[in-house]
Amino acid sequence: FSRVIYAARVSMSVGVVAVGISTGIGILLGALAGYFGGWVDTFIMRVVDVVYCFPVLFLVIIIATILKPSIYNIMIIIGLCNWTGTARFVRGEILRVRELEYVQASISLGATDGRTIFHHIIPNIMAPIIVEATLQMARAILTEASLSYLGVGVQMPTASWGNMLMSANNLSTLTLRPWQWVPPGVCIFLAVLSINFIGDGLRDATDPSQIG
Repeated sequence: FSRVIYAARVSMSVGVVAVGISTGIGILLGALAGYFGGWVDTFIMRVVDVVYCFPVLFLVIIIATILKPSIYNIMIIIGLCNWTGTARFVRGEILRVRELEYVQASISLGATDGRTIFHHIIPNIMAPIIVEATLQMARAILTEASLSYLGVGVQMPTASWGNMLMSANNLSTLTLRPWQWVPPGVCIFLAVLSINFIGDGLRDATDPSQIG
C-alpha cells in the first residue's frame, strides 16, 4: 500500500512536469507560427509534421534507451516528444483571434509583437489550452507507465505505477499474487479516467456555446 501511495506522487509528478514542458514549447512555437505566418509558420509546421511521422511512444522509447533511465530524464523526454499537438492547437487559436479588434487595437497603439502575443492574445486563449494540457496529462501518465513497465522508465527501487506492474511479467505473480499488480493497474485506470473527466468538464465549462 505504501508503495502504491508513493508511486502516485512519482507518476503524477511526471505527468505535471512533462505537460508543463510540452505546453510551454507548444505555446511558444504555436504562437510564433500563428502570429507571424509566412516562412515562420511554414518552417514550424514542417517540423511538427516531421515529429508527427514518428509514433510518440516509439520515439520516447528510443530516446529513453539511449539516455540513462531516471525520473528526470523521463519527464524531459515525454515533454519534448508531446508538444506538437499543443503547437497546432495554439496556432489555430491565434489564427482565429489575431484579426479581432482588441489585437488590432494593440498593434495600432504601438505594442511590440511580443507584448501583443503574450499580454493580449495568449491570456485570452488560455482556457482551451488548459483543457488540452489536462488531457495531455493523462496521456503522459500512460506513457510513463508504459516506459516503466518496459524497464526504460522510472527505475527500481523508486516506485512508480508502471514499474510496479512490471512484477506481473511472470505467470506465477500474475495468477498467485494479484495484490502486486492489481492496485497499481487500478490506480492508473482511475487517475487517467478522472483526469479525462476533469478535461471534459473544463471543455464544457469554457465552451461559449454551452454558456447560458
